[in-house]
Amino acid sequence: MAPLQRILVANRGEIARRVIRACKKLGIQSVAVFTDVDRDMPHVAEATTSYRLGPDPQGYLNPAALIRAAHETQSEAVHPGYGFLSENSAFARAVEAAGLVFIGPTSATIDEMGSKIAAKRALQGVAPMIPGGPIDPADVAGYTRLAGEVGYPVLIKASAGGGGRGISVVACEEDLEAAVNKAVSEGERAFGDGAVLLEKFVEAVKHVEVQIFGDARGNATHFFERECSAQRRHQKVIEESPSPFLSASDRGRDLRKKLCETAAGVAHALRYRNAGTVEFIVDPATYEYYFLEVNTRLQVEHTVTELTSNTDLVALQILVAEGLGLPAAVGRCVLDAARPAFRLPADAEGCILHGNLPQGHAVQARLYAEDINLQPTVGTVAYWGCGSEGRSDSLVAYHDALCSGAVISIYYDNMISKVVAYDPDTREAALRRTCRALANAVCFGLTTNKLFLLSLLKHPDFSSSPEDGASRITTRWIEKNLQGLQRAAVTHPHLLTTLAVAQAAAAAALLRGAGAAPREHLRHIPGGWTSNLSRRARPKQKHFRVLRSTHGILPALGSAAGGDDVLLVCSVTPGPTTGDQDSFCVRVSNAATQEEVASFPDMSVTRVLPGDGGSSVAFVAFGPRVIPFTFVSHSTSECKVDDLFISSAESGLEISLDYIPALLLPATAACDEPTTRPPTQTNLQFRLADAGAESPGHPLPSGGRPVVSPITGKVFKVLKKDGDTVSAGETVVILESMKMETKVTSPVAGKVSIRSKEGDMTKTGRPLFSVTPSS
Repeated sequence: MAPLQRILVANRGEIARRVIRACKKLGIQSVAVFTDVDRDMPHVAEATTSYRLGPDPQGYLNPAALIRAAHETQSEAVHPGYGFLSENSAFARAVEAAGLVFIGPTSATIDEMGSKIAAKRALQGVAPMIPGGPIDPADVAGYTRLAGEVGYPVLIKASAGGGGRGISVVACEEDLEAAVNKAVSEGERAFGDGAVLLEKFVEAVKHVEVQIFGDARGNATHFFERECSAQRRHQKVIEESPSPFLSASDRGRDLRKKLCETAAGVAHALRYRNAGTVEFIVDPATYEYYFLEVNTRLQVEHTVTELTSNTDLVALQILVAEGLGLPAAVGRCVLDAARPAFRLPADAEGCILHGNLPQGHAVQARLYAEDINLQPTVGTVAYWGCGSEGRSDSLVAYHDALCSGAVISIYYDNMISKVVAYDPDTREAALRRTCRALANAVCFGLTTNKLFLLSLLKHPDFSSSPEDGASRITTRWIEKNLQGLQRAAVTHPHLLTTLAVAQAAAAAALLRGAGAAPREHLRHIPGGWTSNLSRRARPKQKHFRVLRSTHGILPALGSAAGGDDVLLVCSVTPGPTTGDQDSFCVRVSNAATQEEVASFPDMSVTRVLPGDGGSSVAFVAFGPRVIPFTFVSHSTSECKVDDLFISSAESGLEISLDYIPALLLPATAACDEPTTRPPTQTNLQFRLADAGAESPGHPLPSGGRPVVSPITGKVFKVLKKDGDTVSAGETVVILESMKMETKVTSPVAGKVSIRSKEGDMTKTGRPLFSVTPSS
């Protein structure tokens, strides 16, 4: 086959951008597709050309529209990315029937492996299987009998499912039928297949998967393993390569060899073509392992394998799709010429090929738009970036799904970025680098799971040496330790929110006056923040409102119960001068109580550098300690002036400061400066509001106990009518967001009053129904 000239990328977000980069590297033109919701997403601008799919948000799931786009843009091949139609055999067949190249496995392989039932049947004897099997959802007695034979708890899975969808753990017979019905529903809506599988649920297991590749000559190979045991709701949170558990002992290393040989055997038995992943569960107590499934696509976490194998797997997909054999193709896909390349034996046909061992250690953290309860959030990303510090480390990569100004909607997943770090020597260094990269990441406008990821990465069970702690991280570990992780996210010594807010307020006080920075860096101060704070400044008073605190957390700064606003005052007075560097004393106090929150006697701005996306990074000294703050000037329609987003790389704090003209302030805050104030003192006032405690703006139902929506999404089903009697824990409403179902149950027994209907869009905190408790 001649080299490809133009590839249509049938996807969006992070993976579309990744494929476009690989095309550029190989000198191939790329075509981005987009729905109207995604018109301003970065993948549209980064491709050679783009094609509008239309107003329907589900356009990425329309095979006819995608094939029409390929023909109209004169594309020769289609790359499906991951998700959407990437594992849809009908789409792969349609692409091939249209005379185009499908960059992935054959449609027959996708068909067979797309059904967990068919996959188990095809690979019986090739890989060890979990007890259980397919069930008929209509035969309640039959699957109840099978569950009893396998033994509770059992796992109910949509046969065509993935990404945590259509999966439930069932502990007892009473919950079995509801779990089966849910799996059928999610499987039909998300994957067009309502077939269901029942398996024995193994409680404390590790999730280990092996990257496989095959070519058209019948060769198969593997790129070793990834560990993805850190999961929540059956979705991966942190991935790393190699597995620290398998690296910890001779027994683990022997198991690594077995897993990789089994995975390569699976690929060879299937005559697998292109990229795929064989997933296993491993019992850390017995070192036994079981086949889970084959993912017939590129995985979200392929990035860690790329780093440890020094191989561009997306470029490899394209070269193999062109007909190149694996040995020659791998030789053209080296990521870093300065590092040893992954090599395979040459001139092979119909063989299992083995390459050299992985090098170093790589970690990936998935950064999502989520609230403090780790529920998906939607809205506009006012700013996304990582400052100059975040981009300066060549061993760190941010695989961004979006850019500043992008909208996260209920129609697609809520990923912001994959934060990936590598170290050529140790896992410990890779983890430290991942934490620094996350701390430098800044997202304004939406809350994220950043602090949760940091608390997980720093937990002793996760960060300790493999011999001491790695075996403790199983697929249920996060679930069992969730409350502690969430608590650690806001109480860790480096994340003390009260101190962090005070530091940010003090830094903002200095940043508001460009005179606090060395003269050569003044050009990096954003517009509207250039008033003078030098020792010759005339006294003045400025007022700011902090509109949003990190992840909706309101620190204990003396606010009244119920999350009332807090007005902070920063008093700035000159300190000693060293050379041409002015220092300042900043006292942060509560305006209402006059109590001091924190005092910083020796502060200065040591330098200000340009960041990415119009941001700046200010290095603010608190005595000998320097903390980088990323800040972005922005405008508000209310005040018509430049205001500030500010984030601390040390604490992860992200807040928005809005300038409040005196006419908008309460009378007590807008008064003139007292004549007794020292002539060189400047006061800046902030009001800190808990973004997570904001009223949703919807009236509560009258009478009864209100039950509100835990997420932003769509009302998928309303199972009760006004006046119906419900028991405690009974499901009343089912919500849908990003193709995931969320059940909303009654907290007490009583009569319900419904305040929503199917198809309604709802926001977090909006009342769905109320319950009048039974007397």
